Amino acid sequence: MRMVLVFVATLIAGPLAAQTYPPAPPTAEDADMAVFIDILRANGCSQPVMDLINADPNDALTLDRARALGPMVTLHINAGNLAVNADGNVLSVPDAVCSGGPLAATARDNLRAMLYANACVLPLADAQAQMTALGHDSDQTAFALNAMQQFREVAERIGVAMTVDGVTTPAEPTALVLKDPACPAEPEESELDPAEVRSRLIQMLADSECDMTIGEAQGVIADYGLEIGQIVRAVGPMIDAGEATQLDGLLTLAPDVCASADG
Repeated sequence: MRMVLVFVATLIAGPLAAQTYPPAPPTAEDADMAVFIDILRANGCSQPVMDLINADPNDALTLDRARALGPMVTLHINAGNLAVNADGNVLSVPDAVCSGGPLAATARDNLRAMLYANACVLPLADAQAQMTALGHDSDQTAFALNAMQQFREVAERIGVAMTVDGVTTPAEPTALVLKDPACPAEPEESELDPAEVRSRLIQMLADSECDMTIGEAQGVIADYGLEIGQIVRAVGPMIDAGEATQLDGLLTLAPDVCASADG
């Protein structure tokens, strides 16, 4: 059976990294890449990209599936599990892999493993810092993240848009969430009466000398049984009612409301 694959190699330069986290559960992409590499092994460990021949029809990858694995092929090239010639038209398997040796961890493998080791959720800045510590530069991390998004393996948790002096700062990604059946289900936002949300928000501000930035709020909201979405919905009505003001990202309780809460 003949499998034709259109692949453009996009090498992401940088040092190889060793995986220091236990691996995350394998995905369909991992299984299909194993088939892809086995096809190469069965055909002398080197084949023209446009002429990969699978000797076993039972292990064949469809043309569409092989094309979809393009980002995975690039990740494995960068990890040293595959090689491509200077013209980009011949793929090969290094001797160690050709003889059945284990595959090195790719940037995606490390990112998935890192998220899985952190209960499947990690602040974006922390994930980027840990990837750098593993030896992956920003381009490698971005490529791995894009591949995971393409395969619906990860989602971005978005922060809160802020409007200050009439200027809106768009919401930015704040965390990465691994999507895997083995991951804990994400908690749903608790249902609180708006009056209870307002009461808890006022107390939270009062405990912080009656003003707080959104960044400061995100660090303590769990202590008050609140979620950021609840706070965002509560702030507007409080400002409209004169109970609070917002300037340069700082939310401040009105003096009488602050005094009442402190009392």
